[in-house]
Amino acid sequence: MAVAVPHWIDKSFLTLCLNGGLNDETSDIQVSSFEVSSLLPPGNNYGSYLLRVKVIFNRAGITSNQSLIIKYLTGNNEVTKLFDRMYDKEPSFYDQYLPDALKVDYSLPVPKPFYSPISDVIILEDLSTEGYRMADRCKMLDFDHCKHFFIASAIFHATSVAVYKKHPDIVTSIAVDPLFSKDLAESCVKIHKGFMIQGLLCMADRLERVKKYQAYAEVVRKCTSGIWDKVINLHQQNYKLNVLQQADAWTTNMMFKYDESGKSQVLNF
Repeated sequence: MAVAVPHWIDKSFLTLCLNGGLNDETSDIQVSSFEVSSLLPPGNNYGSYLLRVKVIFNRAGITSNQSLIIKYLTGNNEVTKLFDRMYDKEPSFYDQYLPDALKVDYSLPVPKPFYSPISDVIILEDLSTEGYRMADRCKMLDFDHCKHFFIASAIFHATSVAVYKKHPDIVTSIAVDPLFSKDLAESCVKIHKGFMIQGLLCMADRLERVKKYQAYAEVVRKCTSGIWDKVINLHQQNYKLNVLQQADAWTTNMMFKYDESGKSQVLNF
């Protein structure tokens, strides 16, 4: 299926990405060609488009290539309003927070960003070129996958504490999860709250079908009445110790490296 390529993805745009914002006149990079493909099959992403752009360029007489991931919002239906709010923080994370975080720990388990000529478009390195790939989203993560997630999370958390000591304003500006903020638009609350409650009810129905879990079905079902208010309160700052975390930790938002036997080795958010 043909990929709809945004008009702004051209050689000039990609030159700016690769050369940190320098324009064509002052750039030592000349993009000779590029190829755009969809990163994910339909149904694997919801509020944004993800494109893989393979760029061939010349620098100082040497031909090189770079694979980029370009992310931008779809903005085409009511559901994406939820993601619009979350996406408000994402460019700030890569543009403002991450440069300081990488000074604390350059091996931070996140993809490295490239300069973006458009403020609400995110440009990242393509981790698949380093051997990373997503786990099967239809399967539960096993112990090894979960272990690597918690190790990466601990590094991520500790780094945010170190950055906060030097630049509290940067961390504070992106620390509030907009999907659980008290000022979320009423229409978005209705959608998000509905997802959460229906998810719990679905879980309760599934538990009732398995004999050894039937006793827990009613417990889960009773949680639906107050779950939204509890989650809102849990996301408020406690003014003791706060850390940044991967707020949408599900399988498609993680990438793993595997050894020859297929055992997971390293995680990258």
